[in-house]
Amino acid sequence: MNKKISFIGIILALLLLTINSAFAAMQEANTNPAAGNPGTTVAGSFTVQDTDSGADTDPVTGISFAMGTLNGVTDATKTIPGSAVSFNPSSISSLADGTPSGTPSSAIATSVAIPASQVAQTYQGTVTISGTEGGAPPISKTFTLSVTVNSLTALDVLTYDNTTALEIIGEEGETNLTNTFQIKNTGNQALSALTFDTAALDLKDSSNKVITLSFSDPGTINGGETKTVTVTANYGDNIDLDTYGGVVNVKSVATGTTVLDSFKLDLKVFPEICSDGIVKDGDKASRSTAFLQLNVKEPDNGDDFKPGDEIKVEVDVENDGDEDLDVAVEAILYNLDEDEEIVTLESDSQEIKDGSDETFEFDLEVPRDFDGDENDRYIVFLKATEDGNEDQNCNFESKNLDFSRDKDDLIVKKATLSTSIARPGDVVELIVDVENVGDNDQRDAYVRVSNSELGIDLKSNEFDMDKSGGSDDSLTRRFSINIPANAAEKDYTLDIAVYDDNDDAYDNGQAFAALTVKGEGTTTTTGTGKPASLNVASQTTEIDAGKGTANIHLLFTNNEAKDLTAIVDVKTIGDWADPITSQTVSLHPGDNNLYFNLKLKDVEEGTYSATVTVRAAAGSAFEAKTFSLNFDVKEKAAGLSGITGAFAGTNSTVFWIIGDVVLILIALLVIKAVFFGKK
Repeated sequence: MNKKISFIGIILALLLLTINSAFAAMQEANTNPAAGNPGTTVAGSFTVQDTDSGADTDPVTGISFAMGTLNGVTDATKTIPGSAVSFNPSSISSLADGTPSGTPSSAIATSVAIPASQVAQTYQGTVTISGTEGGAPPISKTFTLSVTVNSLTALDVLTYDNTTALEIIGEEGETNLTNTFQIKNTGNQALSALTFDTAALDLKDSSNKVITLSFSDPGTINGGETKTVTVTANYGDNIDLDTYGGVVNVKSVATGTTVLDSFKLDLKVFPEICSDGIVKDGDKASRSTAFLQLNVKEPDNGDDFKPGDEIKVEVDVENDGDEDLDVAVEAILYNLDEDEEIVTLESDSQEIKDGSDETFEFDLEVPRDFDGDENDRYIVFLKATEDGNEDQNCNFESKNLDFSRDKDDLIVKKATLSTSIARPGDVVELIVDVENVGDNDQRDAYVRVSNSELGIDLKSNEFDMDKSGGSDDSLTRRFSINIPANAAEKDYTLDIAVYDDNDDAYDNGQAFAALTVKGEGTTTTTGTGKPASLNVASQTTEIDAGKGTANIHLLFTNNEAKDLTAIVDVKTIGDWADPITSQTVSLHPGDNNLYFNLKLKDVEEGTYSATVTVRAAAGSAFEAKTFSLNFDVKEKAAGLSGITGAFAGTNSTVFWIIGDVVLILIALLVIKAVFFGKK
């Protein structure tokens, strides 16, 4: 009986050995991954085969792979976890049986993700292959996987790079401005004696006023370690408003000139935006650490603006403090080159709960008379403050904008009334300054002034203007505004517009002037006070400023059936000509042509105004009347007009002497021809 049991045991043992022998040859070949740097992934491979000593029909099934920890060969305390190793495919469901002469095989790719900052050496670990054949118990096979990690000196400046800049913001003359950044040793060699190369930075303005920089020493940084560096900047007195800086290269004394990493540093010299600088709860802060955080949605960097534009502002403000705050947002359009504020607008206040945010939206209107330089640098500052407590909480952001001009753009730069309050019957002077802020010359433009309630509709003479920046890119036009004697006491608005040669108003060429009519009329009465039917019109269309004097031709129309003895007063509106002495005239029924000499002062081309008042002289009785006239003064070129002018005066003796001499010579020639000619 015992012999039978022993025999059966021997048979089972032989059977198990036969099954195990199939797996003894499962791993045919392994190729270890190539050496790699920390933070990289290296690849290798191996094959799996079923190499039974005898042919059978059973496949190997459920083949799996397991990876143990890879231990350092030189320093066993340093390891790479097995989870850093992966296989592709991760398992094999079935591998066909074969014979020694030709066995099927399956290739497995091995990937090892070397951890960042992994110490340089060779690491080894065990790969276990497990499977089942013919229903026998699982049997495994192992081999050793080796990975070599190279030495690596590397560093990473966190958060900032050559595109995303570290900013230091301050005013000219401000010192000890700071900001911080972090650096991480991403290699496996300790770093020390780091240097921050600023040789490529722009640190001075055109007048050689400078910015000085210093960097704190982070000391020794071991592999995988992160440390903080503080940058300190001092802005020179009166240094130009600008953005200075550039790319900072981080090096190590051990690596010499090799750049480990680099980042952009922006040193912004701005005007005073926050009254006490960027603050949180009264303490000095930076843009990123202030309680009020701004997210500017509009405008964006590079957006264009032009005179008369409305710049859309949309800003989300978050309150990172632990108290609710009433917050207002202010937009400031600024010219850095001229160091001047163009326009500013503050929003209404909103309450922002702690940890919450609110959106502020409004339009910042660019003045229509803004005449900037397209080559200047413009910034819109968006400032968030605790309402009424700017010294406690203030922060701001900025966007760079580009100024551009329309091709055709005339504006009313200023419209000025000689008085803003007038009485019925008064004559008020309106002076309109026009400027070309466009890129093109303009031809045949004109100014129109109107108010339907007062029956005013005046049009200037047409004019040409050079493009913006030209010698003749601005001019002035004057208008006399006659207030009707029956004008109601109230406020009126005069509409002023510049029109092009197609009678279309320029987009930015509108302005308004407010005029208040109060009190009794200014018309005076003499004698019986009966109104006289009179009219006065100018027959002089142009005045030549080059002559210095002008003979004004006025047509007086007396619609009465009798002569009127009147005193005529001609007064210029504005100081463009000397006063004219009052004259007493007799106006017969119908048209009367009268002439008045004006002595011009040093005037430029433009439209000038005068008033003509006709009042009753002694022996007459009628209501005085005042008329407003416009004259176009032009600068004519010197030429023949200058020559004829020498003979045009009332006492031109030279002209008559020369004329007499010419007549005598002609008479002598005639006598000679008659009495001494051929016979």
